[in-house]
Amino acid sequence: MAARSREYAEFRQWVPAENAGAQGTPHWEAAKHVGEPIGLNTHPAFLLQFGTRLLEKLNGALVGDLLVGRETS
Repeated sequence: MAARSREYAEFRQWVPAENAGAQGTPHWEAAKHVGEPIGLNTHPAFLLQFGTRLLEKLNGALVGDLLVGRETS
């Protein structure tokens, strides 16, 4: 986990810029790691779907509130 944290710390852009591809974002890289054991680490549809769903889940979890200890209702 520490190695992965150091790897992802290098990313300055969490989501792609408008009209830019997702490649090189942490979500894309995480998808490659998750897809590797099942042979989908280079499958564009898997990588895109994984990244999209991960972002949806993170947004839904109100991660910013959790990180600063703000209670959510």
